Amino acid sequence: MSKCGILMAAAGLWLAVAATAGDLKKDFQKPPEATKPRCYWYWMYGQVSREGITRDLEAMKRVGIGEGYIGIIEGGDKVKALSDEWWGFVEHAVREGSRLGVDIGLFNCPGWSQSGGPWIKPEQSMRYVVLPETRLHGPQHFVGKLSAPEGFFQDVAVLAFPAPVGESDTAVARGAKITRTPKAMTFELPAPFTARSVTIHPVKEVNVSCELQVSDDGQQFRTLRKFAVDRHKLTVNVGPVPLAPVVMTIPATTAKIFRLSFSAACELGEIELSAAARVESFAEKSLQKVFQDPLPP
Repeated sequence: MSKCGILMAAAGLWLAVAATAGDLKKDFQKPPEATKPRCYWYWMYGQVSREGITRDLEAMKRVGIGEGYIGIIEGGDKVKALSDEWWGFVEHAVREGSRLGVDIGLFNCPGWSQSGGPWIKPEQSMRYVVLPETRLHGPQHFVGKLSAPEGFFQDVAVLAFPAPVGESDTAVARGAKITRTPKAMTFELPAPFTARSVTIHPVKEVNVSCELQVSDDGQQFRTLRKFAVDRHKLTVNVGPVPLAPVVMTIPATTAKIFRLSFSAACELGEIELSAAARVESFAEKSLQKVFQDPLPP
């Protein structure tokens, strides 16, 4: 921008501020149209009528709402979304909003309520990325079909790389004696083992607190990590992989006895205590799982 342009912009800003300051009391007493609040206006379960639309908009006008955004919650049997009758209701809302001075907005495609329908083919639907693995022991020449997830998926890429150091070095591979109780699991190794991560594979709904502890003598334990094993909601709206593994990392710790203590009795699948470095909370960071309840408290 030229010097002239900068001066012009600065002068315009000063005039705007001066005008705002001068009208502040008046605008506070009678807020301009542009400052009125907007609201979501949900048409729920097909329960919509011309009379209801008019009454809603008159109520919005009465309390000072400047715009209502129409959104659909479920389809319902009374009025089918996107049908001719439904579009007639939208037209009525626009006309009534114009009469009352309430602007009308419309959700174009809220993903959790109305993006789907019989017109959306599987290859057009919303996706998530999964990473099925095929592990090989070299040297060898591999010919075959790679594993694939169930359902409709589309290939993105095939990646081949050497397994990271310690990938197969686990407490079980080192001959650990495993003891399970409803509220604990203990790994007792024949020789000192250096652990860097723990991976828990839930097999059913679960929500417990966990402590990963370590001991040299089996009597005195110290806590390395406290974390949650939370898979209490298994619907896909909180993540497309309902029973995604829980991954936690720890500073490299060498000992002969490791114990996982749970706050309540729980049923879990495989628990892997590993020397391998992992990405902590990988499932959450890749959005396989998100906050278990749709809204944080």
